[in-house]
Amino acid sequence: MNYSTIGMLAIFVHLIINYDYMKLHAKGTLTQAEVRYRQFLFAVMFYYFSDIFWGVLYEAGLTTLAFIDTTLYFLSMAFSVFYWIHFVVTYLNQKNLFNRLLTYSGWAILLTQILMLIINMFNPVSFYFDENHLYHPLPARYLTLVTQIIIFALTSVYTLSVTMHLTGPERDRHRTVAFSGLIMTVFVLFQNFYPFVPFYAMGCLLATCIIHTFIYRDKIEERAKEIGTMRRIAYIDALTGVKNKMAYTEAVTDLERRVHEGKLNEYGVAVFDLNYLKYVNDTMGHEMGDKYIKEACAQICKWFQHSPVYRIGGDEFVVLLKGADYDNREMILKDFNDEVHRNKREGKAVVSVGCASYQARVDRAYDDVFRRADKLMYQRKQELKWN
Repeated sequence: MNYSTIGMLAIFVHLIINYDYMKLHAKGTLTQAEVRYRQFLFAVMFYYFSDIFWGVLYEAGLTTLAFIDTTLYFLSMAFSVFYWIHFVVTYLNQKNLFNRLLTYSGWAILLTQILMLIINMFNPVSFYFDENHLYHPLPARYLTLVTQIIIFALTSVYTLSVTMHLTGPERDRHRTVAFSGLIMTVFVLFQNFYPFVPFYAMGCLLATCIIHTFIYRDKIEERAKEIGTMRRIAYIDALTGVKNKMAYTEAVTDLERRVHEGKLNEYGVAVFDLNYLKYVNDTMGHEMGDKYIKEACAQICKWFQHSPVYRIGGDEFVVLLKGADYDNREMILKDFNDEVHRNKREGKAVVSVGCASYQARVDRAYDDVFRRADKLMYQRKQELKWN
């Protein structure tokens, strides 16, 4: 029973940390590497069970059942190596000679082990139990373990050597494989010399913990990227490519929070409105109207390059002035309005703008600044209408 204790502990830890991968998943929700990892986890779990039962049956002197379980023990060991190799090849995602050789070696180990176990049923070559119910390892058993040691060691050496020339996630993946292979090399070596101590189970436990850490981190990073991409898409105006009203609302909330916390003491708000958009839509169609909006947006972005531009309505834009744009706002507004006058003469997009700056002693909220800018924008709109 003492022998089985390690296996029992291992299987509990195995199920706790890997539950998310071992539970049922809808088709297509796991990456190919995660599928291979899941197969490896089930092979390891099967090995744990056979290892636990081996200790119980052997100590109970149930030779026939112990023989069957020992056969399953070596079979599950071979499958765990086989699926570890397939996981490694998929996880590294590199089509090269080493990965092809590694794949072939996985098949060789599995098929050779199956053949040896079949032969062992009729002519002991891997192990046997004597009349006193004692277990005796034979040469084929040592050959199996030595072969595994060589494969784990070579994989570790290769991936570590490649790691020196890599960066980022690819480097982390190679390190993961190297460390898991190194752990298995050491513990399989111990298992080779001490058959009555569950070193193999210990190695599997540590190796799966290391792989789980990096696999789960990859999953978190991938989800973060997906969320970031979705967030960017959700905050972008489809027509113009600038930020939309949702992004604007969040930006205003953040701006007010920073002012309240004393982290922001100055900012400006520029409010824009497109003149003649209704006329363009009514006389030339909405396709030309969209072109007019994009032309006006490009004009705003050209002059306010260091501040975020938001489209908050059909013909309304807002710029939250910061940095160089805030410091040079008067000069930028003059140049912008000069271009608007040229555009009006040339029949291009005409944009009215009003700008106001935050005054700590006067403004109680962002809306106070916005209203002043909006009022100035409408005054400018009237000027352009009659001039």
